[in-house]
Amino acid sequence: MDSAETRPVLLQCKHCAIVLGDSIIPANESLALSSVALTSITESLEITAERFRSTKSEDFGAVYVWLKCIRCSALVGRLYQQTPPELEHLSNMFFADMSSGNVSVFSSAQSEISPIAHDESLSEIGKLKGMILLHNEKIIGLQNQVESLRNQNSAIESKYDVFKKRMNAMTRSIEQDDSRLRTIEKAMKQMQR
Repeated sequence: MDSAETRPVLLQCKHCAIVLGDSIIPANESLALSSVALTSITESLEITAERFRSTKSEDFGAVYVWLKCIRCSALVGRLYQQTPPELEHLSNMFFADMSSGNVSVFSSAQSEISPIAHDESLSEIGKLKGMILLHNEKIIGLQNQVESLRNQNSAIESKYDVFKKRMNAMTRSIEQDDSRLRTIEKAMKQMQR
């Protein structure tokens, strides 16, 4: 398929907006497909362990596992592990499940431009895609750091509360000891008279 007949798309989880991967689909293809083959994936996909056998007419008999969004656990696609001979081309490929309602597609609109400008546009799109994926991973890292700091802060607050309770108990004990000491001193003074 010639590049003028295709368009790149970026696929995201519809629930948490994490980038799942990208694909190239025919320019005249409807975005209402039941699934889209992913040309690259991010680390935001988790492969589930349980295997399923399809009963749908489009992939009947194929064995697949679900692809889950690592952030929100939404089912977003499939990885075909075994296929009937007529679907062998699907084997070991990642697909975004468009019929699930869990995947958003962002397309770059194509206009009539010269092949040189088209190549430059694809190059720019590739750079932007790389930057988006990089920033997405940085955001995930920062979110993990914030969560870690919250947990550390909670642990410190908890230790401070324990320390404060112990100090209060020690202060009460010292006050009681001081009161006893004064009582003993008074008793000793009275005995000396």
